[in-house]
Amino acid sequence: MFGMLFLLVVLGGVAAGAYAYSTASDAGKKAAVEALQTTLEFYRAVAHFLQGGSYSQCKALSHSKRAKIHVFGLCMNFRLWNRPHYRHSTFQKDLAQNLRNVAVPGTGVPLSVFAFSRLSAGFALMVLYPAGCLVAAVRECGKDMVNVRKAYEEQLLRPDDWFYLWRLNCVLASWHALVTNEEGYKLEDKLTFLQVAEEKDVAVTPFMDIPAIICKHRNEEGGLGYKFFSNAMAGGDWIIQEVLSNDSPIKELLPDDAPLSTFRVITLSEHETNEITALSCVWRAGMAGAKTDHKAIFFDVDVPGGVFKKGASNANWYQLGVTKAFKSRGTTAHEISMHPDNQKTIAGEKIDAEAIVSFATRAHKSMMPRVPLVGWDVALTEKGMVMLECNLSCNFFLGSFDMEKYFDAVGTYFEALETLEASEKAT
Repeated sequence: MFGMLFLLVVLGGVAAGAYAYSTASDAGKKAAVEALQTTLEFYRAVAHFLQGGSYSQCKALSHSKRAKIHVFGLCMNFRLWNRPHYRHSTFQKDLAQNLRNVAVPGTGVPLSVFAFSRLSAGFALMVLYPAGCLVAAVRECGKDMVNVRKAYEEQLLRPDDWFYLWRLNCVLASWHALVTNEEGYKLEDKLTFLQVAEEKDVAVTPFMDIPAIICKHRNEEGGLGYKFFSNAMAGGDWIIQEVLSNDSPIKELLPDDAPLSTFRVITLSEHETNEITALSCVWRAGMAGAKTDHKAIFFDVDVPGGVFKKGASNANWYQLGVTKAFKSRGTTAHEISMHPDNQKTIAGEKIDAEAIVSFATRAHKSMMPRVPLVGWDVALTEKGMVMLECNLSCNFFLGSFDMEKYFDAVGTYFEALETLEASEKAT
């Protein structure tokens, strides 16, 4: 079934390509040939990695470190597929869990359907991904074949969208945890994180050390209208905390009923030296009436200047279902100056970004210095600056950062993990 579908797609693509080639100008024909060469190079690299070929010795894509990291990262999803994950029994299970509420804009289809099996994931990688890159390039550049070819190559081999970077971070964290058994990954558990943070004197959201709580509705009777929550501190599943509120200066920028709105700081630990630096800082300005700041506008923060840049949103990636398939073609471009709910101008305002970033880097150094990347959720509350949690398969939330430094670090970790894994197998 898969082979037949793959063949039909290829034949359809060949037919469409042949027609486009026959009607194109000389420059267009050259661009079409170059696009084909790019595609073949992509498949050569995929074949090398899926057959167990090493990252360091891959000859395909040797002209571009970013391209090699990208394709290797895609293929590592298959090499990690049935292996243990630090949050779930297998990497595949974690992949399916994390993709169940995400859809490529304009499709409405949750990406978790492609994590159902290696077959579906393989179809997505070998067929849907290149086709999607081409469609996106044509949509962006129209009939200009030369620019279509350039945009196609960038998206296929060197993407920089938030989703790709998030998934690359997930692969790095999963592989690093598996090979090194680093203790720091245990802090993904929210209770463990809070307990270790207290031990290391890192300010966190207060939590109650009581066995349980009961919440009762004021007007229900007959044994109805109540909820019982066992505290994780006493072996239960719930961490019981008081609700904290936003404090100045961000409080004045938000609607009155906005949720606690945190700063996502991504910090990097350099391989071997464990020197900690901050890569990015983004403020998630929560929407009116939302329970959490996952529904927010993401305002990039200039560090060290502390100026809020224009904001963006990736909400169009979270539109699921057939009815929303054609209503979710939004943009992740940074073009939002004001909060949409209260019309307060945020771009251009200032915050003490250095204090926020310094807080996160100190936490990384004291709590998990050997974990490569950590996403910290920092809140400015009426009880001061506190850490909510850490995210080890972290999302940049559309933040800007030094791409060269980031990819150099990821490439270094990939080479080191490959060497370490090979030496463990040899023994």
